[in-house]
Formats: sequence, C-alpha cells, structure tokens
Amino acid sequence: MVDSALKDRITLRVGCAFTYALAAPVPALVQVAARRGESVDILRETWELDPPVSVDELTDPYGNAIRRLTLAPGTARLRYEATVEVPGQP
Repeated sequence: MVDSALKDRITLRVGCAFTYALAAPVPALVQVAARRGESVDILRETWELDPPVSVDELTDPYGNAIRRLTLAPGTARLRYEATVEVPGQP
C-alpha cells in the first residue's frame, strides 16, 4: 500500500536573480538555495555567476548551503534556479 503523503507531491520551479553594481571588490557570503532535508527533494539545481569567480561551498550548523566568494568591481550577476518536490498537503 502506498502512503498517500508520498503520492500527493507537487513539483515546483523556484529561483531568483541578483544584479550588483560594485565600485570595489566585495567579499560575500551568499545563502540562496532551496532548503534541503525533511520533506523537500531537490530534483535539479543550478547556480550561475557572471563574471565567474572562485567559490567556496560551506554548510552552516543548521545544514544551510553557503557560498563564500569575492565579487569583482563592475556589474556582477548571481542567478539560482531549482526544481523541487514538496508534499501536496500542508
């Protein structure tokens, strides 16, 4: 028998984009991502940085994904998209 909570799931596409105009290099901690665990399944996830920079990926004590980077002077664009599956009932 299939549990109805497992059967009634919704697939969502989530995302955001940020554009910064910077006069100098800016160190940043970026905490933008779908929350992992519990009843959420991440099916697909993409991160884009323009211009590309070196990124260190960390996890905080609560399990949140954090990216540490330094944005260069000029225009910087960050974009995040994910497809997630969540319970169909609150």
